[in-house]
Amino acid sequence: MFDVSGYIDGVAYQLRHDPGSQLGDTNQGSSHALALISVNAGQSFGATPTGPFMVLDPEDGATVLCALYALTQVVNVRGDAPDILDTDAPADAVF
Repeated sequence: MFDVSGYIDGVAYQLRHDPGSQLGDTNQGSSHALALISVNAGQSFGATPTGPFMVLDPEDGATVLCALYALTQVVNVRGDAPDILDTDAPADAVF
């Protein structure tokens, strides 16, 4: 589970990605952020301008976080968020 907060067109949002949620929905929070995820499901997004690219699956935390970075101004990520930038990779890694 992780929480993301930021801005969509200047409007603050907060989203929680919780695959084990008892509420039935993996993503909970701001209606604007939820709609953005829903509308863009199946689209490709890059964690950085050069990739790696991921297809947004609303059930997959890595792709949700990647899409939020691409589509919004992410201010804070808390919790057990996936490492979409693969910061554990060696400095000379090729993607």
